[in-house]
Amino acid sequence: RFKHVTKAEKKDMIEEIQAEVDHRWEKLLVKCGEK
Repeated sequence: RFKHVTKAEKKDMIEEIQAEVDHRWEKLLVKCGEK
């Protein structure tokens, strides 16, 4: 399903998505009192 995203030329896109996910995860941890 996500095979096209894992191609080498999509590396920049993957890094952008991961950065956004990490940011949202940190916000969620703060809301839950985990940080």
